[in-house]
Amino acid sequence: MDRELRLLGGGPPLAPAEAVRLLGSVNSIPAGGSTVLVRADLLAAGGPFDTSLRRTEDWDMWIRLARTGPPDYVPRPLAGYRHHSGNARTDPAPMITEPAVLARRYGIPVDARAMLRRAAWTCLQEGRRTAAAGYYVRAAAHGDLRSVARAGVALVHPAVGRREAYRLLDWPVEARRWAAAAESWLAPLRTRQRLDDPASGGQSAGRGR
Repeated sequence: MDRELRLLGGGPPLAPAEAVRLLGSVNSIPAGGSTVLVRADLLAAGGPFDTSLRRTEDWDMWIRLARTGPPDYVPRPLAGYRHHSGNARTDPAPMITEPAVLARRYGIPVDARAMLRRAAWTCLQEGRRTAAAGYYVRAAAHGDLRSVARAGVALVHPAVGRREAYRLLDWPVEARRWAAAAESWLAPLRTRQRLDDPASGGQSAGRGR
């Protein structure tokens, strides 16, 4: 979500077996630790987050936890992550270097092309066109030929660096259904936020006085 609680992206989680299968190549658990619950005994046995990692500490944790047994999931939109300038801007370099650390640590075939696309997307959100195009070109050099077109979009599309950049993402039918379900609780929250915001002329802050 953005600051105004407008939905930017999302979709249903992968089935547990598929999520575990993909952990060897990509971080298949979305939103970091924001939507994960773990039994205390399993967390203690697996060890704490590796704080030497800046961008993949959650992925590292999921790999360890997955080796204790399969997870379960709730296939409903029950949580949202607010995306804004204070938590968005980041150095994308660890998105490339840290997965290589995990590949060596666990002997897994990390998808380098996916990591490069992720770094490029981070740059796109921040309006860093040349850097985004550079990451896409590197992905293309790794065999992801569609990233050649993505590099062109990064250099010229007017949505780059704005909220509208999310319109560049393809929303499949199931993601649209997911978004509609999330709106059932996002819409009331947006209304409450507008009422509580003095800058918007809201009045609810004074109702109890």
